[in-house]
Amino acid sequence: GLLWTMMSYYPNFHFYSIMPGPYLSHIFLAGTDHGIYFSNSGGKMWQEMSYTNDTVYCFKRKNNNYLYAGSSSHLYYGLMGSPAPTSFNKTVTGIEIMDSTVIVASNDNIYYSTDNNIWSSSDFQQKAFTLSSLNNKVFAGGPYGIYYSTNNGHNWISTSLHNNIVYKWDIGTAGNNLIAYSSAGIYVSTDVGIS
Repeated sequence: GLLWTMMSYYPNFHFYSIMPGPYLSHIFLAGTDHGIYFSNSGGKMWQEMSYTNDTVYCFKRKNNNYLYAGSSSHLYYGLMGSPAPTSFNKTVTGIEIMDSTVIVASNDNIYYSTDNNIWSSSDFQQKAFTLSSLNNKVFAGGPYGIYYSTNNGHNWISTSLHNNIVYKWDIGTAGNNLIAYSSAGIYVSTDVGIS
């Protein structure tokens, strides 16, 4: 991260997420405000994938061949090159998979399903910006902090990082550490979200 080189320049696009392809290190998928684009040149040139032109916020690979994509209007699922809309038709800003349960963050709550068809709402009851998982816990970033679930997204408990009024949270992992990014700073938890 000391030196950065611009690979490509698309001034009329917003890039929200990048995901490496399953087999080759030079293939990437990008979620943009013009749909999903892919690059087979290591990010130098991008081509549109034809199945959606929604704003695409996030990806989650189920295995090497199947993909979830969260957009401004749907959750998509299917083979890497041709996912189709599921029955979930709300904005999706985060996706996690725990066991056989798909968990999605949305504008008004967090939802879960075991069949991509019937979706249940959790007790989160607020906007969720992002999801991440670590050591059998799912973490959610909301307007007032970080929450976690130990039962595949059904119920949510506030972590010690709460009651901070921020514009947006994002969560990631680095090894066994949980990293939380907010407008108030960057936080790290080395004990799976306890402190």
